Amino acid sequence: MATITLSSLRDIIRFRGNYENSTKFTSARIDSEINAALAELHELMADTYEGYFDTSTTTPTVAAQEHVDLPATFWRLRGVDILISGKYRELTQIGFGERNHFQTSGRPQAYRTAAGGARGRLILYPTPNAVETIRINFVPTVTALSADGDTFEVYNAWSDYIVCGALLRMDQREERPLAERQQELERLRQRIVKAAGSRNAAEPPYLVNRTTGVWDDWEGDF
Repeated sequence: MATITLSSLRDIIRFRGNYENSTKFTSARIDSEINAALAELHELMADTYEGYFDTSTTTPTVAAQEHVDLPATFWRLRGVDILISGKYRELTQIGFGERNHFQTSGRPQAYRTAAGGARGRLILYPTPNAVETIRINFVPTVTALSADGDTFEVYNAWSDYIVCGALLRMDQREERPLAERQQELERLRQRIVKAAGSRNAAEPPYLVNRTTGVWDDWEGDF
């Protein structure tokens, strides 16, 4: 896996933007622009390459407590499962208007998201009456680069997107012409989007679910 350090990204940005002798753009300020562009790239890849950053964690429920907290690194929810007899079964996401469609307590069958905790909470329906294992599948937040030696994985040389994105912000602050920089950033964005279709040539991630009927015994587990 190829990586590039924060200090290397900073040097490239200074060189390409002719900011090598700038006193206005300190290392701290450039780092801020790098992380802004990194977050933008992270979101673009998460939107385009469905599943690229997916991860999961498990958390136990508390009897008589209606919620579990989302992870501290949570950004986007991908799905919620419950462990039953050694197998994970998907919980159904519901809206606020369906909150009263379940018995008061029992094994959770559904959930909805709500505020609370560090990153939000899952409200479980019905409220757990015992300790259950919940698996949360999610897209995590991007990890900001802070130390010079912090590294970023160079996804197919897409570190150029970060360089160009940071330079666009810096050029804008300096009131430089932006057209060429904007065109280059759009070119890089289109390159990332175009490459998404060939990421998994054997089996694209948007295939319809072919496991219908596998969990026909779901209701019998409650």
